Amino acid sequence: MDASPSTIADMPEDILKKIFSYVDQYKGLKACSCVCSRWKVMSDHIFQIREQYLRRGINLQWHRLWMAYSDDGKMAALSFRQYRTACYLQGSVYVIGGFTKDQTLYNDVWKFDLSSRQWKHVSFVGELTLPTIGSTLVPYKHFLIQFGGCKADCCRNPYGDSYVLLSNDLSIYNVKQNTCSVKRDISAPKLACHTASVVGDLMIIFGGINSAALCDGSVHVFDIKQEKWFTPFIKGRSPEARFLHSQVVVDEKHLLIIGGRNSSGCILNDVWLLILGEEWEWKIVTCSNCEIYQPFYPQHFCCAVGDKVYLINCYGSNTLKRNPETLSRFMNPSSRESSLGICTPTEAVLNQLKEFRMRKNVTSTALILKIDHCSQELICEELIENCSIGNINEALLEDEPRFVLLCRRTQHSDGRVSFPFVLIFVSPSGCIPEVQMLYAGSVRFVRELVKANNFIVIREIDELTDDLIDTIMYLKTWEEFVRVIEKLYEEDPDKFRFITKYSHQRTRLEFKATNDRVCAQYSTDAFQDLKRFEKLLGTLMRNMASREK
Repeated sequence: MDASPSTIADMPEDILKKIFSYVDQYKGLKACSCVCSRWKVMSDHIFQIREQYLRRGINLQWHRLWMAYSDDGKMAALSFRQYRTACYLQGSVYVIGGFTKDQTLYNDVWKFDLSSRQWKHVSFVGELTLPTIGSTLVPYKHFLIQFGGCKADCCRNPYGDSYVLLSNDLSIYNVKQNTCSVKRDISAPKLACHTASVVGDLMIIFGGINSAALCDGSVHVFDIKQEKWFTPFIKGRSPEARFLHSQVVVDEKHLLIIGGRNSSGCILNDVWLLILGEEWEWKIVTCSNCEIYQPFYPQHFCCAVGDKVYLINCYGSNTLKRNPETLSRFMNPSSRESSLGICTPTEAVLNQLKEFRMRKNVTSTALILKIDHCSQELICEELIENCSIGNINEALLEDEPRFVLLCRRTQHSDGRVSFPFVLIFVSPSGCIPEVQMLYAGSVRFVRELVKANNFIVIREIDELTDDLIDTIMYLKTWEEFVRVIEKLYEEDPDKFRFITKYSHQRTRLEFKATNDRVCAQYSTDAFQDLKRFEKLLGTLMRNMASREK
């Protein structure tokens, strides 16, 4: 008598569980759970075991995934980029945008299949948004929703009067039909380096950097079904405005806001709970061991698994413990010391600054300082002896901020020669937003460290001239400032004339002089001169304001 043929259903349960333990959890286990009730029970059991491993930290290993071959045998890999946006959807990780070291921005879409571990470039039909960085990407059903970000121009220093080129475009990618559409709404906020999460049919956005290059502390909500923006009323004390934070969905009624940086660039280690419902409410979460949680530059990443939130940091806690001074500043972000800056001078730079101030100069000398992005340490980059302003401009980078301590030889009208110290903060407009904030948060700290008599803020390298330094160094009051500005164009009264009260609606330039508003009125044929005038006026105003502070 022939025995009936055996099938996989006849295998013992222990053997099946062993087989299932080798099946990937992104697609394989989910497919197995749909076969029958027995397989579903075993699939759920494997999920539970893997979750327990994660909770206990068992069998956790990092593996570097290099280039993989696509189905057609051709090499498919994501090119090097940073500040891209990504999210998980249906067993794959989608990556959009980013930019390279040479400031090339992307708006392409890549898909990384977690089961096959292969990259694939995804082409979408329809309108694509302009390349941005600092945007958010969230999954919703079979859609990807991208919002905001910086356009080609990156964020500028938050202490000046410059603005940033931000986007409020909302792009919707249909991954089933490979179509894309862009929705533009004037009521949508313009943000970058914010966070976004989908709860039900709502996309909830918090924080980020706004168009004035300042941190935003508002909550903005986009109703995906109704395609409408609104700002909810939220009870309770709101969190401090921040960017580069994390936002985690706990459940349909709760959101967590973790860490980030404030407008001064100081690192925050607080945790806030946003309660959703008929009435929204903010509550601060009391953490018992905040000392082991110190998110470091440039950003940290969080996700919720079960009843825990897991954080992936760019640097371990030992990075801070090796530098007690930096650690103490980060541990007290509300203290006066932490508000002065987020960089720490090395012993070498302290000695160099002391020698620089004590040396006997015959000609102008400049010391260029920079902040190391990784260690957050202030270091000396270059010492330029017998230098001119042109030499300093050649040594500066167009995409990196710098501090320049200048000992400048000054010839007075009575024949005297002096060597005043001038601290120049060079903050170009094409820098990475996080780097801008890093330097901006350290301005006051560096000013107190170098103890220079004069301080100048420069937005563009070509702004730095001998005439500008002379003008700023010897301006003491707003009245003197007004006289200098009036003198600039007194030779051409037809194009520019100054009035003491704001009375012309077409006037674009205005600033305060004592108690009156002094404005520049111009004609349309003076466009080129106007641009040059605006640039000079903005530089002088910015430095007069910083002197008052």
